Amino acid sequence: MKSYLEALGYDVWYFVISGDTSTDELRSNNSKSMNVILSALPDSMKAKVDQCSTTKHLWEKLQSICLKKHVGQDNDVDHDSNREDIRVKESDNDEE
Repeated sequence: MKSYLEALGYDVWYFVISGDTSTDELRSNNSKSMNVILSALPDSMKAKVDQCSTTKHLWEKLQSICLKKHVGQDNDVDHDSNREDIRVKESDNDEE
C-alpha cells in the first residue's frame, strides 16, 4: 500500500503517516489516500473503520485491527501445537 500511495505522490503517503491537514494540498492528499485505502478493503473491514476522519487515523486503526487478528491467530496455532504435543505424549505413555 505504501508503494502505491507513494506512486501517487510522496505527499500522499506523507499524509498517511503525519495526518497534517495544514494546507489545501495536504487535505487533498487525505482524500486521495483515504479513497485508495478504503477501496482496497472488504466491506466487513470498512464497517470497522468508517468513523475515521483522517487517513492517519484510518491507517492506525487498520494496523491495530490486523495486529490483534494476527496475534489471535498466533495464539491459536500455539494452542493447537500444544494439544498435539499432549496427544503424542499420551500415546507414548499408552504404549508402555
